[in-house]
Amino acid sequence: MRKVFVFNKGLVIKPKKCAQAFLKSIIKSLRKASGNFLKIKNNVFIANIQ
Repeated sequence: MRKVFVFNKGLVIKPKKCAQAFLKSIIKSLRKASGNFLKIKNNVFIANIQ
């Protein structure tokens, strides 16, 4: 809980533009990670069928 509070506090202190860029980079990395996860899932699924 404390870590989250500190994290949010840091975001609030930063300028809005900075925070937006930061959030965008997080979303980008999350999309990348979920994309890789889906790829792996699909590969495993195909492997199971064969």
